[in-house]
Amino acid sequence: MNNIRDMINLQNWFYLKRTEYSTDWTDTHSYWGWNEIPVTKSITDDAQHHETLAIVVPEGLDSLNQMSNQYKTCRPRWYVNKGYLVPGADNAGKRPGSYVVVLKQYQDSTIYGSPRYQRVFFCEDVTFNKYKIVYFPPSQDPNGKGACYIDHNR
Repeated sequence: MNNIRDMINLQNWFYLKRTEYSTDWTDTHSYWGWNEIPVTKSITDDAQHHETLAIVVPEGLDSLNQMSNQYKTCRPRWYVNKGYLVPGADNAGKRPGSYVVVLKQYQDSTIYGSPRYQRVFFCEDVTFNKYKIVYFPPSQDPNGKGACYIDHNR
């Protein structure tokens, strides 16, 4: 396929028809979907190809701030240690840099007997153990753009 819409539709239909080709559906949340794009490891491992890090809000929560501190401690650390994320306002806009986005998924309806989900991207101030997400809203930015980035928690 070379059409992004066709790929998205194929992925959605894999999800909608998942009970027809799998025999183990004791946990309806176990199917993550088919969303891979085949590329070489050298491309995915190169931090220059990463523009931003999406941090997913766990299911059932509306905010990363609702997570227990036990889970907040390790979230950004791995990405910083591997060089995919470079904390600090000065690194926003660089590659690798400090840009992040928060992603929440919620069920909005049911189609063909399966839940249908929507994704919402947003930013919020969140304090982790060694790091924090800084939300700089567009309304406070003289350029009107705003920012969402990881910084050190000092």
